[in-house]
Amino acid sequence: MNVYLVQVKVIIGLRTFFIYDLFEIYSVASDSWQKGKHRHQFFEILYIEVGTGIHIVNGQQHIYQAGDIFMLTPGDSHSFSTMRYTKFHCIRFLPELFTQENNDTRSIFYQLKESISYHNRLSGMPLESLDERPLVIALIEQVLKESSLRSQQHELIIKSSIGLILQFLLRSVGRGRHDGGYGLSTNLTIDNMLNYVRFNITDNAKLTKKVMASFFNISPHYIGEYFKKHCGMSLRDYIVKCKLSHIERKMLNNNLSISQIAVELGFVDESHLCKFVKRCTGQSPTNYRKKLE
Repeated sequence: MNVYLVQVKVIIGLRTFFIYDLFEIYSVASDSWQKGKHRHQFFEILYIEVGTGIHIVNGQQHIYQAGDIFMLTPGDSHSFSTMRYTKFHCIRFLPELFTQENNDTRSIFYQLKESISYHNRLSGMPLESLDERPLVIALIEQVLKESSLRSQQHELIIKSSIGLILQFLLRSVGRGRHDGGYGLSTNLTIDNMLNYVRFNITDNAKLTKKVMASFFNISPHYIGEYFKKHCGMSLRDYIVKCKLSHIERKMLNNNLSISQIAVELGFVDESHLCKFVKRCTGQSPTNYRKKLE
């Protein structure tokens, strides 16, 4: 698990950072440090060990303090500047750190990514409802310690520790809702329906009216009427738009092939995704990707 330098690339005036290993640690200790607005194509657990300053996530400003933990996902934009002496650590990793596992693990990790990404689009706040904060901080500190060592055993400990951290962060995002910890509520509101669709966008079986009606405990006929009344479009149209939006975000990552995107977003195969994109845009995925770039 070697650590490589981060490459910086300019895209439409916004700096984008990449890493080429599955995992790396980036730490800073300074009383006058700042990083301008940028985004990156990896995941980052940001832990503030000491200090106070300003952290802007997706345009929303937060005054950070010691003990704050942020989770950043690919596509999030943020900037950072210190007000007092600050020491922080960034645990950076690529999805492949976990997606080399079995299909169930990949599915759980994708759901986790979507839940954290949704949280950041709404508020970008530190994970304040994290009851397990002392344990998560202990796990972060253990990852920092293990990262200085080089052996298969240390790598396994790092991977397992990050996996536990992510599960605690996911539960923190979903806490206060009534779904057993996955951030979905069975209460029939349009916000909960939209959240349900976004959360299950890779699982077509869970996006049928019958299954959704059962989840929200109403009739399949009424769920369609309810959605259209509150959103001004059919449930099917919204699902299609949501899927296309996810495809577009994935296409902006040039490291992913069309086949990989199809797998990550729950399509049967590459051909299935191609037909979907062609039907929605009138273009092949390759041409549509060029247009987005």
